[in-house]
Amino acid sequence: MNKIQINLNRKDNQRNVFRKQKRPLVRPLWRQGIESFLMFLGGILLLTFLNYIPKKFDWTEVIFESWTDLIQGIRQLFEALVGFGGIILVLVIVIIGLTLFLGGAFRLCRFISRLIINQRKASRQGFNKRKRR
Repeated sequence: MNKIQINLNRKDNQRNVFRKQKRPLVRPLWRQGIESFLMFLGGILLLTFLNYIPKKFDWTEVIFESWTDLIQGIRQLFEALVGFGGIILVLVIVIIGLTLFLGGAFRLCRFISRLIINQRKASRQGFNKRKRR
């Protein structure tokens, strides 16, 4: 075999284009039975635990307090986001202001320098015309 055929064979071995997909792993029957029994037992234990909680425990009060705490937390989060957005807005305005200020100052300096250069050229041309007369 030449080198080209060896390289082609290596590439074909690594391709997964036309290979059959792996079948999903089927769990054994005994394992499914154990899993279902453990889940069933866990559910029963959780429900009995909830049943033994004292009757004095007022669920409506706990739910109401939790709900108000949740609403206050969301309100504080919203206020914090609004404050953070205000800070970002001020920073963007400062950056835009500094950019405009520096760009305007640079252009003003360029304008003044060109104006001075043009005045010097005009005065030199006028001086040269006076000498020729």
